[in-house]
Amino acid sequence: MKSTLVENKFEDSQPVEPNAWRAQVVANRYAEILRQQDIKTRFSENEWDLLRDSLRGVFMQPAETIVELWQGIEDSIELDGLDEKWDVKGDVLLSKLKLISFTSAVAIVEEVEQFWRATGIRNNPETQATLF
Repeated sequence: MKSTLVENKFEDSQPVEPNAWRAQVVANRYAEILRQQDIKTRFSENEWDLLRDSLRGVFMQPAETIVELWQGIEDSIELDGLDEKWDVKGDVLLSKLKLISFTSAVAIVEEVEQFWRATGIRNNPETQATLF
C-alpha cells in the first residue's frame, strides 16, 4: 500500500499528512506575500495607532470584507475623531487606503491582528481601552 505521508521540508524531517503539508505550503506562501507588501513602512506610527484603534475587536471575515477596510477607517475618523486623537491627517490616510491593493489591505489587517494578539488583550475591550 502506498504511504499517504510526505516529507515536511519546512521545519524538520517528520512525515506529515498531505493535507497538513499542503496547509504548510499555502501558509508559507501567504506569509511571503504579506512580507513582500512591506506594509509597515507605508504608514507613520500615528497612522498605525489609528488603524489599531479603529480595528480593535473587529473581525474582518469573510475575507472579501477587507476590500471595505478604508470605509471602516473613514467611519472611525468621522464618527469617533480618531484622526484628531492620533494627530493624523485623516484625508491623507484615507487617500492612501483607497489606493492600496487588496493584498496590502490584507497585510494591514494581519499586522493589526498580530499587534492585538501580541498584547494578549485582543478579545477584552475593557483591557484594550486602557491601552489607548
